[in-house]
Parts: sequence; C-alpha cells; structure tokens
Amino acid sequence: MGPSIPPMFKSQDLVQSSVPGNIANIDAHDRAYVALKASCDRQGHYPCNLLQRKQLQSATERYRRYLEDGEKTLFNLGFEEIHFLELKDNSKEFQEFIIRNTPSVQKQLHQDDRDPTSRFVFIQADHSRAPLNCSRDSFSHILSYHQVPPGFIDYVAAFGATHYPTDYHMTGFDSDDTLTVKDSNVVKISKLGRSGREHRMQYLLRSIETDSTADESRRWNIRQTAVYHSFDFIEGKALWINIKANSRLEDMVKEATADSAIVNPAAMNDPAESFSSTLSVHLIFLEWCDMDWRKCINDCEKKIRTVIAKAQTSRVTPPAKFNTPTKRALELIEAKASDLSSNRKLSNPSHSLWQWTLRRRANLLHWDIEINEKLGTVKHEHHVQEQQLDYLNNLDSFSFDEIQNLHHWGEQLESYRLVMELNHQAMRDIVERYQNLSSRPDSPAYIKDKCMDEINYFVQRVIRIQKNLEIRIIQVKSLISWLEDGKSLFDRIIQYRNAQVGRIFTESSFGQSQKMERIAYKTEKETISMHVITCVTLAFLPPMFVATFFQSGLVEVNAGATGLGNAVFFHDNAFGLFAAICFPLMAVTFVLYWTEESLRQIIESINPNFPVQFETITGRYLKVFSTLVFIDQPEHIRLFLKAGIGDNQLPLDRLPIVWNGIVDKFLMEQWQFCPWEFSIQESHMRDLYTQQILPVQYTKPLMTGQHDPTEVHVMELDSEDCKLPPEVVFKIYKGSDKIKLYDREADVYTRLMRLKPTGIAKCYGSLAYTYTNIRIIVLEYASKGSLVEFFETPSPMASSDYRQLWERLLDLFEGLYVLHNIDENDSKSLTGIHQDIQPANILVFPGDTGSPYDVYFKLADFGLTEVVKVTGEGETFPVNNEGNKMYSAPEAFSNERIESELRPRINSLADLWSLGAVLSEFMVWSIGGKTLRESYRTSRKDAVAKLPHLKDHGFQAYFHDGVKVLPEVANFHKDILENNKKDGDVFSPYMSRFILDYMLVSSGKRLQAKGAKVSVANIITSAQSSHKPSRPRTPETTYHPPSNNPPLHNRSARTSTQVTVTQVVTVEEIYNVIKNRRILERLLPSGPSEAGMNFPGMQNARNKVNAREGRDQIFVIDDCDSLRKHRYCIAITARVISYTVKITDKNGMDLYFASDSVNPQSCRNSSAVEKNINKKRPVDGFCDVAKCLNDVLKDVRRNGMQPTSIYIFTDGICSLADNGNGVKEVIYDAITSLVKAKRKPKDLMFQFVQFGRDPEAYELLKSFDDDCKRVENNVEFDIVDRKYWDSHVPKVIVGSLDRNNDNDDN
Repeated sequence: MGPSIPPMFKSQDLVQSSVPGNIANIDAHDRAYVALKASCDRQGHYPCNLLQRKQLQSATERYRRYLEDGEKTLFNLGFEEIHFLELKDNSKEFQEFIIRNTPSVQKQLHQDDRDPTSRFVFIQADHSRAPLNCSRDSFSHILSYHQVPPGFIDYVAAFGATHYPTDYHMTGFDSDDTLTVKDSNVVKISKLGRSGREHRMQYLLRSIETDSTADESRRWNIRQTAVYHSFDFIEGKALWINIKANSRLEDMVKEATADSAIVNPAAMNDPAESFSSTLSVHLIFLEWCDMDWRKCINDCEKKIRTVIAKAQTSRVTPPAKFNTPTKRALELIEAKASDLSSNRKLSNPSHSLWQWTLRRRANLLHWDIEINEKLGTVKHEHHVQEQQLDYLNNLDSFSFDEIQNLHHWGEQLESYRLVMELNHQAMRDIVERYQNLSSRPDSPAYIKDKCMDEINYFVQRVIRIQKNLEIRIIQVKSLISWLEDGKSLFDRIIQYRNAQVGRIFTESSFGQSQKMERIAYKTEKETISMHVITCVTLAFLPPMFVATFFQSGLVEVNAGATGLGNAVFFHDNAFGLFAAICFPLMAVTFVLYWTEESLRQIIESINPNFPVQFETITGRYLKVFSTLVFIDQPEHIRLFLKAGIGDNQLPLDRLPIVWNGIVDKFLMEQWQFCPWEFSIQESHMRDLYTQQILPVQYTKPLMTGQHDPTEVHVMELDSEDCKLPPEVVFKIYKGSDKIKLYDREADVYTRLMRLKPTGIAKCYGSLAYTYTNIRIIVLEYASKGSLVEFFETPSPMASSDYRQLWERLLDLFEGLYVLHNIDENDSKSLTGIHQDIQPANILVFPGDTGSPYDVYFKLADFGLTEVVKVTGEGETFPVNNEGNKMYSAPEAFSNERIESELRPRINSLADLWSLGAVLSEFMVWSIGGKTLRESYRTSRKDAVAKLPHLKDHGFQAYFHDGVKVLPEVANFHKDILENNKKDGDVFSPYMSRFILDYMLVSSGKRLQAKGAKVSVANIITSAQSSHKPSRPRTPETTYHPPSNNPPLHNRSARTSTQVTVTQVVTVEEIYNVIKNRRILERLLPSGPSEAGMNFPGMQNARNKVNAREGRDQIFVIDDCDSLRKHRYCIAITARVISYTVKITDKNGMDLYFASDSVNPQSCRNSSAVEKNINKKRPVDGFCDVAKCLNDVLKDVRRNGMQPTSIYIFTDGICSLADNGNGVKEVIYDAITSLVKAKRKPKDLMFQFVQFGRDPEAYELLKSFDDDCKRVENNVEFDIVDRKYWDSHVPKVIVGSLDRNNDNDDN
C-alpha cells in the first residue's frame, strides 16, 4: 500500500503565475527555473511562495504568520552562522562552507549550476532554548530554494528562545513522494539537475545529552533535532537540513562522510549508491536517539538509591513517654517556684517578720514533701527527655529538599519514558516508509535490484535501536515504581517526625503557658496604673506649656495694661531666632530616634535573638526589614539574610519553597516599600508587575487629536525615587488592540535614545503592565505644547528673533538624520521613516530668557514610524501605515479612490517633503501670523477642490496634486514675500527658495537630512549680508538615481541641479549584464570579456585606459564603519570597474583595504575583487586612508612608476579629521615622483569614487580634484578626479585620463 498523497495543486499554473509576464513564453523547464528564482526573491512570504502547494492557502498563510510573529524568538537577529557541507558532481570529497549573512546564502545557492550530489545544511543555536543562529531571511531563502514543504515549520517550532522547553517532548514524522504524480504536475528544473521525481521526509527526534555543572557533576537534559531530507530518484541528488543546538550531529556526519566505508563520495554519482548512502545518514540520526540513555539511567539510579537507602535503613524507634505523675511533678516544680518568687516580690512590708517566716516554712514544708514523693520519677524522666532529643536529631536528617528531589527525579523519569516511546513510534514510521518504498511497483528499478540488501540492513539496525529503547523503557518504568515506594516511605517518616515534635513541644510548654498567664495578669494591673498617670499628665500639660512659653522671654507681661489687648508684648525677632534653633533640633531628634538605637531595639526584641550588624540592615536590607516589620514578622529577617535576598532583588515574584510559606504575606505588602525607580538605562521596554507602584501624581491631561489612540497626561514625579525632571508626560496605551502601536513607538524610542540625539523629544522609558494591557511611554514635558499651539503666538518682528527661530529649526534636520540612520553601527543597516511629520508632532520647549521666540523644537510621536533594513542607497520600501495626508509626500500618498489596496513604496526622503511642508507653513506664519497661515491653508484647499481625482478626503489642504507640488504653494510664497514683507525678516526669501527647490520636489532631487541642515545653516549665516535672494549653492546631494532603472532606450535624460546627463549608464545595468552573461563566455580561457561593452561609452572608456597597452590597476577600499551600509554598492562598483579594466593589467589587479594596507590582495578577475570585498568586515571607527595611499604609492615607486590607475572607494568622512591634509600630501608626493621619473601626468591617476551624499565630504573630495595639481616644466600635473559611484560609468572609469572628463563635476 503506497503512501497517502494529499491533494496537490497544479504546479504548471503556479509556475506560470510566478513567472514575470515578459518571459512567460519561454521553455517550460527554463520557466520553472525562473519561477524558482522569483519564489526565492519572495523569501519573506515563505511558505506562501512555494511553487507546488499541497495545502490550502489559508494553511500556508498561517505558517507565514508564525514565522513573522516569532521572528525575534526563533531567529538570532544579531548573529548568523550556517554550515554547508556539499559534494559537487564528480567530486571525491565533501567541501564545507560557513555562511554568515543572507547575501552569502543567496550567493552559495544561486550559482547557476546544478545542485550538488549531496548537500547538508546545519543550523545551530547557542543552546537548546536559544534562537537559531540564522536570520529569517536566510532560513526562508534556503527553504524556498529547495521548496521545502511548510510542515517542516511544525518541527522547527521546537526551537527558539524560551524559558521552558516547548511542545512537551513531541516527536514526529511525515513523508511524501511524486512517483505517481502526473508529469504536468511535476516541477522539473533541468538547469539545476532536478527531475521532480523525489521522495521527501521530515522528522523530529529527541534524545538525552549531558552538561557539565560547576561541581563537575553530570546534568542530563532532553535535546531535540529536526531533520528534513529529500532524494531525487532520477538524478540521485540528496538534500539534508538539520537543526540542532550544538554541533554533535554535524560532527558525526562529517566523520561519516570522511570514512569511505560508511559514505563513499566517489561512488555517489550512481543513484543506487547515493540512495544507499542516505540510509547510512538516517542511521546516524536514529542511533543518536539511543546513544546516552544507559549512562543517564545509571546516574538516576545512583541518586535515587542514595536517598531511599537512608529512609530504608534509618533507625525509627518510638521514644519513651512522660507518665502522668512525672508531668504533675514538673508542673508542681514550676508552679511552686513561681509562687515563691511572687510572694517575695508582692509581700506587704507592713507584715511582721514572724508572720512572713511562718508562712514561708509552711510553704517549703509542703513543697519538700511533694517533691520527695516524686523525686525518683523526675530523675528518670530527665533521662527519657534526653532519649527523645537524640531520637529527634535522628529524624531531623530527613529534609524537605530530599522529598523535592524525589519528585523532580520522578518527573524526569516520566519525561524520559515519554521521549523514548515517541522516538520508538517515529522510527517505526521511518521503517514502514522504506519498506513500503521498496515494495511499490512504481519505485525505481535500481532500488529493487541494487539496494534491497542495504534497505534490509537499515531495517534491522533500526529494529535493534527500537529494542534497545524498549529495554530502556522497562528500566525507567521499574525506577519509577521503586521511586514511588520510596517517596511513600519518606512521606510517612516526615509525617511521623512532625507528629513527635508536636507532642514533645506540647508537653514541655504546658508549664510555660501557666507562667505567662500570671505575667499577663500583673501586666494588666500595671497598665491600668499607667493610664491613670497618663491622664493626669495630659491634663496638666497645656498649663505647663503656656507657663514655659511666658517664662521664655518671648512674651513680656505689661504691668500697666488696662485690658487684654495690651496685656503682653510679643518679641517677633526673638521668636524667629527661637524657631530657627528649636524646630531643626526637633527634626534632628526625630531622625536620631529612627537610627541605629531604635533599629537595634527592634532587632533585640526579636525572639530568639540573633547577631546582625546595623550597617547590614540599613545598607542592603532596609526595604526588606521595613516590609517584615509592617507585617509584624521582623523575626524572619534571618531567612532573607541567610538566602542573601536583599533590597536590590525586590520586588520578588516568589519565595524559596523551603520557607514553607511562613512569610507569604511579604509578597503582597512589599510593593509599597519598593516603588519603581526611574532610570533611563533600565526603563526602556520593561514589563512591570500588576502591583508595581509608580511614584507619580496626576497633574493634568493634555489634549490629543480626535483619532489619537492614546491618553496623554502630565505627571509629577516623586524626586526621591527617580532621577528625572519633576514633570514628565505619560503617553498611555490601553487595550490589547494598542499593543502593536506601543511596541513600534517604544522600539523606535529605545533605538533613538541610545544615540542621544538632538531634535527628538527625550524618552525616559517605556513600561508595560502586560496583565492589565496598560502600556506607558514616559516623555519629557513640553510646557509650550506643540507647533500648533506655537502658531497662536504673534509672529516676530526683530531680525534676531527670526534668526533664532530658523536656527532652532535646524534641530529638526538633525533629529531626522539620526532617525534615518537609526542603526548604522550595527551589522544590519536600518533606517527609520517617521511618516507623520506635522505641526502637532513637533514639540516646543522654552529657552532660558523667557522670550516667546527663545524656544527649541523637537520631533515626537513615532507611533507610525517603520524601521526597515537597507541594502542599498536609494532603496524604497512598501509601508503599511499612513500619517497625516496633508503633509505627506506625493509618493507616500494613497488616493483612496484608485489605490484602496495598493500601498506605496517610499524611503526616508518622504520625511523631507513633510518637513518642507511644515517649514512652508512656518515661513507663512513668521510673516503674517495665524491669520495668514489660515489663508494659506484655505488657498490650498480651494486648489485641491478643483482636482477631481483628489476629492472626498478628510484633509483637503494638500501641498501636492498627487504627483508634484501645487502651483498654489509657489504662488502664495511669491505673493506674501512681495506684499507682506517685514523689515526685520531677511530670511524668508531665502528659505522660500530653498523649500521649493530642495524639499517640495520629486524624491530624486530632495536633499538628505544632513545635507539640508548644512545648506540651511549656510543660508542663515549669509542671509543678513544681502537682502537680495539668490539661489543658494547646494552640494551635489540632489541626485538620487531610482532603484529600478528603466531600459536604456526608453530612458529620458536625467538632470541634476548643475549638469544634464543623457543616456547615463549605471553600475547596476553593467553589473546585471556581467552576472547574466553566458556560461560559455565566462569559461573562455583567453580574449577580453565583452559583456556590457555595447553600452554607450563603455568600449571607449576601455580603449582610453588600455591606450598604453599595459596599466596596473589598484583598488583601495575604505572599510570603516560609516561605509557599512554601502558595502553592496562598493562591491558591485568595484566589480564593474575591474571587469572593464582588467585586460590592461597583465599581472593581476591589486586590492587594498584601508584598515590593513600592508597586506594587499592580488585578484586575477573581477569576481575575485567582488568576493574579497564582500568577505571583509568593516572595522569600528575610522580608517587612515592617507596611510593606505602612502603604502600604495611606495609599491608604485618600487614598480618604477609604471602607468597605474588607483581607484579609491570612500565616503570621504574619514578624511575630515585632518581636513584631508594627509591625502593631499600623498598626492603631491606622487606628482614629485612622476616628475623625477620623467613620467607624464596620465601615467598615474587617483580616482575618488564617492558613496553617500555627505556635503562636507563632498567639498573635501572636490578640493582634492580642484586643488591638488602642479605645473612642472610648463606641463600641468592634474592626476586627481572625483565621481559619485552612480554616475555615468565610463566617466568613473576614465577619471583624470581625459581632461574634459576631469573637469566635468557630475
């Protein structure tokens, strides 16, 4: 009977739907390959991107959501290491590859070559309950490339970051094959050597492994492994994906593949041999399940025997009991002694001596008679009491900890039994699978002809493993039974001990209780007397206070007074002196009372007493002790001292079990003594207990927008419990539907506060009461409100006020710059996009002078901010959120009538448009105040109303028409500048031009935040020197090529602010051609590579570089941290340039890294250049580019100043430290060397290829090009050029070799 085949959706339809429309008519097999690559490009949608589905779309979508929701716990976001072990076709040994990022995974898999004969993929973790050491992108890409079914995710779910193991020891097995599937439903990819006829299986197994503890003992833990395996019946190719926390199974597989007796790589090109080798690999995983059980069971047996043997062999003899006469005698002794003591103390001194003596003799006589009658019995009972104490000491050796250990071992044994039984079931399924496969009529013939012996051997081995597990299961069941009997015996011994202790304490405390009764009676009498004294004292206290006050001299009696009005004179100054001395002394008195002496009195009152230092309590246990005093259990401070549980560990969520709940009330009352202590370092993304008290007081609520999902309150903090300003703002999220909003904003604030930015409202913490679904973000309080309230202020008049306001607005650019580079120091470059910049989200803080215009502006409200990964400059991203449409950029605008489902793709430059819109309104307000701003809004609203496709929106005063800025914006600017100009305002004309030319423009022409800040600062500085506005000089940061370039013949001219460039050839275009050139051309042993040479200017550029028929090519890579986000662009640019110029360098191109310039690398081809750049990790801090260039120049000199091109890939930032003096010195030395060697200027070229758009770096690199030149013997030595990496590629290659190109500032 064959395996059940679930419903299969037609693969041809899915392949067709996955292929881009322009190549959908190519050959079916090639179309399947293209569809596979398209599926891999959609790796983030795995498993919804699979070409062949066997489940409903809703089921695969559920798996996708699981991976998305569990990304942070299942995958390690900060570290990645995946091991590949591969056997290429016709190879005789396996090769190992270690991959550490997603691009490397893609490169390893997509080599446009056949799949290896055998491939192992090992994914590990730091430990069994840690996230996997790979990213979700890498994991999904691997599974998408191999078309792994989604059911494998069920087994992967057993891994990830968790406090306790998940799935409760679950194992499992699943399999399917395509032997009976129609040809039309088989995905065949001939290019990769995939026939589509395969069998697939996946299983989850568990076993026992040991960890070494601090005392060098062994600790056994259950560990899991997930395995996916597929085998191509026609091609004989095998795939293994193994997930396990440690490398134990990987090491075993490597050992097997290195031993030809187990796995023979040389014979695996035969499908039958390859199939047989898969059985050997299965046995490695299955034998692991039985590997260490024997040692584990023996260790458990030793531990259990040690405890139970003590219970079985301990002496438990019932003690002798006190008899009734003895009890009466003991009671009589204590009672008479007490009576005698009382008579001595309470006898009336007026009685005569003979009366007292007579009564004493009579009492003693009666006492002696009774004692003599019982004396022998009492002595005997003292001996019995000693026997009872010895007996109790013997019973006291049985501790509660040992009972807990027995319970723990019982749970462990039960889990062992469950794991072994589940593994037994999984092995049975695997055996049945292979037995069924060999007996099916449709299975390949070579399996029945050549592999039956191996299958039978495999089945026998697995059955042997199953029998071993059955033996272990019987052992464990016997241990469990033995353990239960021992636990019962132990419980009875403990119960018996408790009963005996209670009996002895009852008998010995009877006399004490009678004594305490008499003491209580006397105390009651003395208390009544004290009450009488207290009442009398209180009655006389007011007259005594008044008399003392009159005698102090503060009040003087007027002997000549005629009435009450002038009966006394009051000395005011004397009373002030009296208060200044007396009241502080009173306070000191109270403080001194609650110091060492008072605390010592409380400690000494604890019974029984114990030694403890005063400094210990006040230094580490004051909150603990206060809580115990509050619950009237101060004597239990010894428990906390012994366990080392001090104030720094409060609040506690549980107490040690061995305390038996005697201070459980502590957990309920501790909260009022340990309120939350606000600390900026420890208050971000914190989950709080429901009972946690915040030391705050509500002051007033703040008004929020109509659709704002939060409540905002001003709070007053208790200064004793925090280190923050006295007033802060609580932004409160209530309800489970607000969790994502809170998480997003809290995450952004946490990242931003680490960078300590200006221009962004400070966040002091984010706290979550998870059980009540209340979450709080603590922000600094802006007493002047937002920019909306600030616009109510009258517009300024003085020029100094105008300048101060515009300078303070520069902080907003700084804040945006930090947000857009939110994670540039991490291994993965991230960028944040605010998406909701508007006046309501810009807070206003007062300055020091009190002037209404002495204010500071800061960005706030990051609830809609999205943080995305950046792989290249200018990349755009689809966004799921939408802010205020009035201020949104055209590319971020979603017109609800025609784009109700489609989300726009934007990048961080969308925020620059929004800020430009806000500054436009700010400029209008600064000229005409609130009234003119309202007129501006009305004019835009009227203009939008005339656009039919933008009707029916909630906000209609947009700044654009859906594509470009509204003409009304520029017209309004012009009108107010002409008709409403103020004498003190010399800035608005400049700012208007800047806003319209560099912010409210298309995305490609907008400045980045840093460049915009520099430009505005220059405008403000120069504005007062001239009243005539001129177009500001702007650095070359206005050109941003689109991420997806159109075909060359359809592309119109692209322009920057200074130069018009037609038919620009980009690096991406040439790179794609190089990567996709024919395999045959790539393998040609000789002749120049012609890929990409048909693009305009490329062949001409190659000819100019090769004009001298021989030229050394040197590539210098600035690998400092600031270039981390440009690594991909640097690699492909170097690949394109080296591919074009490599024919001129006969000895191989040289590659230098600025961080390690003494170890250059020789590269024979362009792919080696790209590979080495991708392998080199950026270094922290900055690199010394000047030293690197000096080392390069030394090598050029050693080579006799032969013709050389030096391409320097940098952002220019590292050279700013010394203003570029070091680099300039190297260039001048190079010119000197050329002159001495009698070389021409074209024999040496420094080409600086700039990445990023930093304006200061641009000016510095441009100064190298413009200034570093010299005239010698009437010959100008201009050997430096500078170009952006995304400029016209031929011009980047030629550099200073062409005078016209050198003078062309792109």
